[in-house]
Formats: sequence, C-alpha cells, structure tokens
Amino acid sequence: QKASEWFAPLKPLSHGVLLRGSHCGFQCDFAAPISLEDLLRVQHSATSAGAVRFQGGNTERRIEKMYKLTHSYPLTLISTTRVPEMGVLEFGDQGVTVGAGVNLSTIMSEFNAAVDRWGASDPRTPCLKGYSALLYWFAGTAVRNAGSLA
Repeated sequence: QKASEWFAPLKPLSHGVLLRGSHCGFQCDFAAPISLEDLLRVQHSATSAGAVRFQGGNTERRIEKMYKLTHSYPLTLISTTRVPEMGVLEFGDQGVTVGAGVNLSTIMSEFNAAVDRWGASDPRTPCLKGYSALLYWFAGTAVRNAGSLA
C-alpha cells in the first residue's frame, strides 16, 4: 500500500483529525476530534464498521492485544485528549468525576492537592492518598504524562 493511501482522510471533521490507515495489513483508522459532537459522530459511524476504542495516550493497546485478546479489526481509535469535556476533573458531594482525557499525572497531582486542602481528618483523604500511591507505583512519569483512564 502507498503511504498516501494509509493516511487518506476518512471523513472530514468540523474540527480535529480523522485518518484512514492500516496496521499489520488490517484497517485501522485514527480520530483526534476536538469537540464532543465530532467524537460522538466518529463513534457512531465507526461502530457499524468494526471495533471502536477510546484512547488517551495509547497506553492500553499492547496490553489489549497481547493479554486481554480483545484487539480486533477493523478498528477505529478515538483520542479523547483534545476534547474539552473529556478533560474534566471535579470533586463533588458524591465523589470525583474524571474525564477520559485527563492524564494520570494530573489525576495524581489533583488528588494530592485535594488531600492537602482537606487535611488528614477528612474521610475522603485516605482514599485519595491510596489512589495517588497506586498511580505513583503503577507507571513511570512518561506513561503517567500520556496515559489516562480511557
């Protein structure tokens, strides 16, 4: 296949990037929308064509392919990192909302900042400390800077 065929646009997005490509000879498209509307439109159109995977930093692809055995083609990868609605991290009365585009370093940093703000006597503090400790040991800085919960 010629390089120009690998990256031929699939469908124009109003914002962002959508590319047609291949991986190991199989169809594999990539979308990097910058609006929630485009993300949902890509998901809807790609679902009928094959598997759809949301990704933030590409940290799960190899694990999915080698160990979970859930990697199938045709595949559309949709990046969540540029969609503003996916970058939300909010503390509420019922818990924490973490968007699919928030990287692990930001989660760790915000959890540590909340622990500092709330103090040791707050009942939420042990849980946030636990998650921060887990994230510290879970992966190196480079992976935490790119990876997300998506």
